[in-house]
Order: sequence, then C-alpha cells, then structure tokens
Amino acid sequence: PFHNLFLKKNFPPRLAPEVRVLKQFTKNLGLYGSDAKTCGFSGYLCELLIMHYGSFRNLIKGASKWEPGKVFIDIKGYHKNPEKIKSRFKGQPLIVIDPVDRKRNVAAVLSPENFVKFVFCCKQFLEKPSMRYFFRAKERRDYKRIRKMMEERGTKFIGILFRKPNIINDILWPQMRRAVKRIRDVLEDEEFHVMGSVIWCDKEFEEDGTCIIILEMEVWRLPQVRKIIGPPIFIAERSEEFVKKYKKGRVWVESDRWVSEVKRKHVNAEGLLSEFLRDSIHNLQEKGIPSYIADSIGGGFDILGEREIFARMRRKSELLESMREYLERNMMSRSF
Repeated sequence: PFHNLFLKKNFPPRLAPEVRVLKQFTKNLGLYGSDAKTCGFSGYLCELLIMHYGSFRNLIKGASKWEPGKVFIDIKGYHKNPEKIKSRFKGQPLIVIDPVDRKRNVAAVLSPENFVKFVFCCKQFLEKPSMRYFFRAKERRDYKRIRKMMEERGTKFIGILFRKPNIINDILWPQMRRAVKRIRDVLEDEEFHVMGSVIWCDKEFEEDGTCIIILEMEVWRLPQVRKIIGPPIFIAERSEEFVKKYKKGRVWVESDRWVSEVKRKHVNAEGLLSEFLRDSIHNLQEKGIPSYIADSIGGGFDILGEREIFARMRRKSELLESMREYLERNMMSRSF
C-alpha cells in the first residue's frame, strides 16, 4: 500500500509506457519477477528505475555501465554518505533505496547472475538494437537434441529425487539452492568435482509434487587409493604427527616431504550421496541440509542415473526446458 501511494503521488503518467517497455524487456530475458525462483526485477523496481533515469533508453545507457556493488540509487536523497549505507547491503550488486523505507533495498532479491545478464544485454542492445530483445521466438524443446548434448559432454549426470515439501515457493527455492550448495561441498571434499547443477520441481503449487536435484559430475569415480602429501622431513614435530596418523597405511618420503597412501571410503559419487543423505531428519539438518528439504529427504529419496533422468525429461517438458536452459546458457551469445 505504501508503494502504491508513493507512485500515485510521485510517478509521472507520461513514463508509464517506458515502464511497460522495461517490463517486456526483462520478461523476455527471463529476469522479471522478485520471487525467490526468478531473483529478478520486481514491477516496483522497474518503476523506480524509470523514474530515476527518465526513460527506457536512458536506463539502458546507464545500466550498460553498471558495476556490481557500485550502483547506488536513492531517489529521495535519504543518505548523504552512500558509502556508509552500502555496507548494510554487502553482496547485493544493485542498491535502490526504497522511497518509503530508507533502510530497504528494493533490488535486494536480484541475484548477481541476473544483474550481470541485464548489464550485458543492455550493452548488446545498444550495439545492435532488435525487437528480439522484447519478443523472442520460443526455443525448441527437442528431447533427442538435448539428450545428445548431454551425452556428448563426456560428463555424468546424477539426480536426487524426493517429495516436494508443502511450503511456498519463496521458501522452497532458497532451501533447494542451499541444499545443492551443501551437497556440492560434500562431493568436492571427497574430490568428486561438480561441473554444475539444475534444480526442478513439478506441481509447484500443489502438495503431491516432486523435486529433483541434478548434478553434472566432472569426476564421478576415483581410484581405490588416495595419495596424501605431508610436511617436509625437516619439521620434526609435524613429521612425527603425520607418521603416527598414517602408520597403518603406506608411508614414505618423496624429495623432502612425507607421503602416505590411504584407502578411499568412497570410490563413486552415488555411494557417497547415498550414505550422506540416508540419515535421520535431525542429522540431515545437523549436516547442513535446510529443514524442509531434510524433512522430505528423511522420508525417502532416490538416486537417479542418466537413464532415469532421460526418462523423466521425456515425460516432463518443464524438466526438459530446465536442462536446455542449463546446457545452452551463454552470456557471450549473440543470438539476439
């Protein structure tokens, strides 16, 4: 209500068409929406940006020069020392002070990725304007083409399937992202390297949906043994500790350093994932899985191989679209 009242009193009606153009621009780029899934531009943010710059074209010119964390817009002039207030919004690439709340950043939900995408597309648009920035033909969701792209990468895709928690999307998507980050950290700690990830849910607004986390693995299988490089032989105390710790395995010296060889507990990523996730809800939360996701996974989950992922992609067009977006994302694309 306060936003509406402010706009009613202060927004020039002549700028309404400029706002509509900006909204269409961001919608076409997949950047419109302040929900936790999109992490983009809200309608209110679009209106404030047009108020500040005076037109869509002026905004595009200005935004083409934006740098993350250095953009500070305060329409009401609340803060005389911008550098002081910027510390409050650390990690937020765009700062637009709310005219009705001087302590709030209207652009707080905008993700760094979407900020960079918007700036880059503004630069491209200035270089070569096109109506395709506003109305672009839908991309082909060709199952065979996308499956072929996945297979040609030479990586391995692993899925984690579980029941969708009965919560609103603004809670679900942040928790899904936090769960992915924790799972990736667990894999990386054991030297299973993750190229990227896709998160997807069906029946987002219903109770009986499912969630899938898809991980693209650069390394998914490792040798039975692992080599550990220890301290230099000249540091007596650390040398003694190293030898004592690894004396049950092979221990020797290479050049001037102690070296040990130990047997790995997990030689494939699927086994590690199964062991990590097969635990009580309480323990999953203790291990860093967000509460609602832990509750669902604690009730049961499945590890999906590529065959199962392909089968679901064939049946679920939204999942197929998510995989296409993941595989074809490229900020340097000149497709416009």
